[in-house]
Amino acid sequence: MAETWDAASVDTQAFEQATALIDAATTVAVVGHVHPDADAVGSVCAVVRALQQRGIAAVGMIGQAEPLPSCLLSIPGASEVRTSQEAPRVDAVVVVDCASVTRAGTHAPLVEALSDACVVVDHHATNPGFGAVNLIDVGAESTTTVLLSWFKHMGIHMDTPLATALYAGLVTDTGNFRWGSPAMHTMAAELIGLGVDTRATTAALMDERSVEDLALIGKVLQRVERIIAEKTTIVAIFADYDVIADEDPSMVESMVTFVCSPKNAQVGALFKEYAPGVWSVSLRSSTVDVAAVASRFGGGGHVCASGYTTQGDWHSVKASLAETLDTI
Repeated sequence: MAETWDAASVDTQAFEQATALIDAATTVAVVGHVHPDADAVGSVCAVVRALQQRGIAAVGMIGQAEPLPSCLLSIPGASEVRTSQEAPRVDAVVVVDCASVTRAGTHAPLVEALSDACVVVDHHATNPGFGAVNLIDVGAESTTTVLLSWFKHMGIHMDTPLATALYAGLVTDTGNFRWGSPAMHTMAAELIGLGVDTRATTAALMDERSVEDLALIGKVLQRVERIIAEKTTIVAIFADYDVIADEDPSMVESMVTFVCSPKNAQVGALFKEYAPGVWSVSLRSSTVDVAAVASRFGGGGHVCASGYTTQGDWHSVKASLAETLDTI
């Protein structure tokens, strides 16, 4: 018999409490983080599908006006996820892949208002546990891995669309299985056995690029810089507002792969100026706790992969990062 995957870091009582909370609701909002990735959207779509199986009216939402990136629309159910600044009236909320309430974007007030009827499902080490019930496994490779265990506890019927949504989060958050524990392969095998088309799923999420996408990458990579601080060397890429203003955010975010394993440096950083003077910063490192760095700026994430938002010109934002790294 094939081995099946399970998350041991979330106890059975927490799963029972989460299930009781959502079963007591008639309508549920499922909220993922702003500037979503495949783990966020895959988690939203998977929870919506699972709750609908239980007869609950569930709606997936991202708290931003911008539409989902085209690559994420390949995830089953993603076309029905609402990107809006307005939240419907619901009885409860499930927040997925959000390390903090602020990551819910314009839906943060909804999450706070329903704090007594909120389930948080996440794998970020910096998550404080802001829900009434918190299903947080910091050792999990993706939020979708935590969801798989919850779904098994609930007795959810696992079909191909649901398995594909879960796989989307797993394959992307592990960098196409380049980092993670052996358990990720066990989970992947289980989902593939449910009919996931791995080639098509991965291609749509990670590989498909147009000529225009390649031209954008070329422009952004012209702004590569080595920053030498007192204790740390950083390889940084700067995506300026005038270059990325009208571009697909998912393509911009994907450029973090160029700094995931910087040679002759301890930290990789991708600075994305999504609004004039406002920078979303992605950090990567195999030797430095970048979650601790991001938390100094009000951000968070994982020890090896984290992010934050800051303001200023590119001189000041890179200087503040270097200064902070010297204090870690």
